[in-house]
Amino acid sequence: MVLQIQFQVCGLILVCMILAFCLRKNILSFTSERVFFTMILLVLGSLILDITSVWALYELFDDSLLKGLLCKGYLLSLISICCVMAYYVMMDIRQLNESRDFRAFICSVPVFASAIALIFLPIAYCEDNGLMYTGGESVILTYVVCCSYLLVALFLAIRYRRAIRKSKLEALVFLICSWILAATVQKFNDGWLIVGYAMALSMTFVYARMENPENRVDRLTRCFNADALYYYILERFSSKRTFSIITICLDDFKIVQETFGKENAERVMELVVSFLRSMKGCVAFRSGEYEFTLTFDNVRHMYDALEQIEPRFKRPWQIYEMDVKLSLSMAYLAQSNMLKSADELTDVVSFFMEECRKLGKGTVIPINEEQLLRKKEIDHADASLRRAMEQGTVQVYYQPIYSVRAGEYVSAEALVRLFDEDDKFISPDLFIPISERNGLILELGMIVFEQVCQFMKEQSLLEKGIRYVEVNLSVVQCMQEDLHQELMAVMQKYDIPPEAINLEITETAAVNSEKTLLSNMEALIAEGVTFSLDDYGSGYSNLSYVVGLPVDIVKLDKTLIWSSFESQKADVAMQFAISMIKSLGMSVLAEGVENVQQYRRMEALGVDYIQGYLFSRPLPKEEFVRVISQKIDALD
Repeated sequence: MVLQIQFQVCGLILVCMILAFCLRKNILSFTSERVFFTMILLVLGSLILDITSVWALYELFDDSLLKGLLCKGYLLSLISICCVMAYYVMMDIRQLNESRDFRAFICSVPVFASAIALIFLPIAYCEDNGLMYTGGESVILTYVVCCSYLLVALFLAIRYRRAIRKSKLEALVFLICSWILAATVQKFNDGWLIVGYAMALSMTFVYARMENPENRVDRLTRCFNADALYYYILERFSSKRTFSIITICLDDFKIVQETFGKENAERVMELVVSFLRSMKGCVAFRSGEYEFTLTFDNVRHMYDALEQIEPRFKRPWQIYEMDVKLSLSMAYLAQSNMLKSADELTDVVSFFMEECRKLGKGTVIPINEEQLLRKKEIDHADASLRRAMEQGTVQVYYQPIYSVRAGEYVSAEALVRLFDEDDKFISPDLFIPISERNGLILELGMIVFEQVCQFMKEQSLLEKGIRYVEVNLSVVQCMQEDLHQELMAVMQKYDIPPEAINLEITETAAVNSEKTLLSNMEALIAEGVTFSLDDYGSGYSNLSYVVGLPVDIVKLDKTLIWSSFESQKADVAMQFAISMIKSLGMSVLAEGVENVQQYRRMEALGVDYIQGYLFSRPLPKEEFVRVISQKIDALD
């Protein structure tokens, strides 16, 4: 007699191979890994029971107690595997609000009920053309329960597909469908005992796609990777286990690669990783190209690590008698329970690491209540900006500009203003950088420009003595090659003469996009648009940009003007700036003039235009129209 167990033996070999791989790899012991490992063990046990039950069918008498136990044990193992598989599907679906313990209880109830039912339900031993197989009510119950588990799992996987990673979803659908197909084939072809093999084959596929520990390890450093970090954090939040975290960015590593070569850079990376992994109580992850994250279950270990990391990076890393210096930026969070979820923590850490990069090399940011409050304000400003742009509630205010020679208002600067849902003012210093970071600055700039053109047409500002309106261009706008075409299209739409528009640019814009900016400026100037250089004197002001850029007006920053009244050196510098600008044939506008003393000084130095609170704050458009029509009494 030859037992028909070829498929079971093949499945057994596959399962044993997966177990061997699992046991020899360094794993983080995620719940998903433990559940998968449980499934593997159950499949292993089921295959052994399948083989022994086939042997029992041929070798033992029908009334043998052992035969009944083996056959019913095999049926129960199938139900148990389907139960664990259903839980494996459910565990990543966070939209199901039940706790994991409750999900496990719900999944296991049919198993216990089936175990009791199998004790009392009869099992039939059938023979067909020399083939032995089982039947009866026990087998029917097993098919019904298993199919129910499989169909529910398939429904949940499809219903919540957006909550499951694509790779895992594909693996789960393959697993469920292959089991259903194998069970169907075996049901109608009793000689094809392929259920066990189908389970082993599908588990191999899931292992390769999802649960292979090697998928969570960075190949170069052998640290766990960013994917592993996210699920590690998710696991900790799900189990309500508080932890600490340090994220480190190697600021100079790209320069090291370019200077010392790839091979030497990798050697430096090995030294850095070896040092980081030596921190007591830490789990190390490579969370970015030049970024590492260390997690600690003990906050004391985190502070001990901080005391070691900063001093170590002040010393060079030595390779082949070469000293390589690296600076690092770092953000750390002492208590993860300050945040509500893994997604929030990931977002917070990413935000503050970006802050480190903006602030420069060597920046260390402790993520505390104060920093989290600041981020909350930024997030609120971001949400308010998006809402205002979607609902069309972005506002433009206008600050009148006074001509010293004409003795009247001749122009105005358009300034974007933002208010939240409670009508609370949000500073441009807050939301403008946000719009640049989130990519909304181009759309915002065009919204402001269109509002300005529409306002000029509706109120006939040119007839009210306003010769032109100044509109700020962002750095990002200055980088756009088709900027002049977009601006001209809006002016033509509202029939605004180009001479009525003055565009303000900054030195930063000129530095970042000189060639593109000059091309746009030349095209717009040819149409009649004029330009101003804004914020002159606010920092390091390069004279080459004043000389090289075709601007008509240079705007002196308020800090230069205010400091000139406090320091003789600053006053000399301001006088020189005004004299130089005017000798180049450009006009000078003084910003931030707040009192008559400042005005008289600017007038004496030959400043052409004055802008500041002495005359008016930025005003809503209706109030602006009223103010420019009134007599100016600020100098009386």
